Amino acid sequence: NYPKRSLDTKGEMILNLGLTRDSVLAALILLENLKILKWSDLGEILQLYEMVFQETWKATPQLQLMFLMDSCLTLDKLEVANGVCPRIARLDISMFNFSFAEMDFQIGPPNNQETSSQEDSLSQSNNLIFNFAGLKDLEVQYMDDSPAFNSSIQNCSSKLTRICLNKMISISFETLATVKKHCKNLETFEVFVDNIYTSKTSSTLDQVIAESSNSEWASLKSLKLGGLIPTGSIIKYLVSGCSQLRVLCVSPYEPQAELITDQLVEQMLEINPCKTLVAFYFEKCLLSEQTFFLLLNNLPQIRHV
Repeated sequence: NYPKRSLDTKGEMILNLGLTRDSVLAALILLENLKILKWSDLGEILQLYEMVFQETWKATPQLQLMFLMDSCLTLDKLEVANGVCPRIARLDISMFNFSFAEMDFQIGPPNNQETSSQEDSLSQSNNLIFNFAGLKDLEVQYMDDSPAFNSSIQNCSSKLTRICLNKMISISFETLATVKKHCKNLETFEVFVDNIYTSKTSSTLDQVIAESSNSEWASLKSLKLGGLIPTGSIIKYLVSGCSQLRVLCVSPYEPQAELITDQLVEQMLEINPCKTLVAFYFEKCLLSEQTFFLLLNNLPQIRHV
């Protein structure tokens, strides 16, 4: 959908370039077997699609689309997508409207009614997201952790092959453990978060991790963890049992970079030798030549450091 504007030979601005949403809607109506349509606000197009048939008193035909992209998702858009796109297998969505967007202009602490309404919206959105029967690939921005999200992961775990959670405000260790325990077909897991915490307030995060049971994760091939990583124990927990891991990326915020040390990498390789690892990316971390040669001498498949 580029360029949006240009100059003609006389130097005057041309503004009517690029596709309009009407053109995208026309494509959706005319191309009955269309499976992939990349448009940053596809949810709005689906709403218009449904409206066209409602205005003509006709049943809305179901679409063959398998991919939904929307940078400003709402409950209404999710409900329409569930109705007209039952074959959706991949989501690339932003949950900004369900997280802190409404709190920016709020004066004082939220009252109970506002908190309850927001929790209801989050719960409904989780139910609708995981209601797509064929969902395998989930990429979400600004999704907040919640009991509903944890429960949805458990219920739909067998189908998912990729989970990418970007720009999260927070995620609990318990949810990370749920993903590892239940998503046994997951090949890619990516998390970039501002806070990792435990719901067990009487214990420290390191204590909870040490006392938690761990399991094999033979399906996982790519693990990327970034943001505020409060302890290296999280990395060791997730890497443990990943016998087919090929890509490992850790990108902490600078204040936490000092937690990623040569000793941590050595302990990680004792837990998991990572014999299939091809790419090792530890960004902004205080690692020395010792780790470099440790990787070269112990990882037979390594290609990128």
